[in-house]
Amino acid sequence: MPAHAGDLYVTALSFGYAPGFVLPGGVRVYLNPDPLLFLSLSGVPMFSQFQGLLSPQGEAAPAVAVPGVAALAGVRLFAAAVAFHSGNAVRASEPLGITIRP
Repeated sequence: MPAHAGDLYVTALSFGYAPGFVLPGGVRVYLNPDPLLFLSLSGVPMFSQFQGLLSPQGEAAPAVAVPGVAALAGVRLFAAAVAFHSGNAVRASEPLGITIRP
């Protein structure tokens, strides 16, 4: 999000991306409001750098510490980020599909 360098961002995960939801101001977030979304927004340490300020290039590097549980292999997740300026949502990223590998 180069146009939003220095703005606040929040990243979240979900098990699905459609239909998503709309934030006040009309910004559509392509993540479904499911338990994973709420967990990823809760500040649990396994979700690192899920919020902060975008770099001068408009970039961020969130990371997830995925537990080594064999049952998670093949699980499909989606990630998206929202940029905020002066407390208002101004842009959401497209959803990024992620498949957990063994």
